[in-house]
Amino acid sequence: MLSCGLAAGCVSFTPDYSEDLYGKLSDVASQLTKVQAQLSTSPGRKVDYAKVEPYFVAALADIQQSREITEAAALYAKGRRSQNATQELNQMIELCQSAIETDRAYYAANGQSSNEADNIKTVKDTCSVARNVEAMMKR
Repeated sequence: MLSCGLAAGCVSFTPDYSEDLYGKLSDVASQLTKVQAQLSTSPGRKVDYAKVEPYFVAALADIQQSREITEAAALYAKGRRSQNATQELNQMIELCQSAIETDRAYYAANGQSSNEADNIKTVKDTCSVARNVEAMMKR
């Protein structure tokens, strides 16, 4: 059996794994876990937005840095076979950013919703897709 390194014409349709990107996406998950922890340590009481705001801001900063990494990768991948996969990963990261921004804005404007723990879990699940995809690219 020939490995890709020896086989003629063997090409990759996926972008290269990025430890930096995986780390930033992991940091996003960590910040969202901190929001979850803040909510779970105050059962029966609403958590003021000011207590979770630093975690939302940190998650948004990390996701923005993730987008910068994938945007740079997209420039590199332009015209290559990995271009589509790179664009899709960037779209996943954009969805994550949108989910964080939407939940943060609602929480800031209206306070903690009655199902905020579920909302944060959904945001975290949305963001985990990009991290899991990046993890699968590690060879």
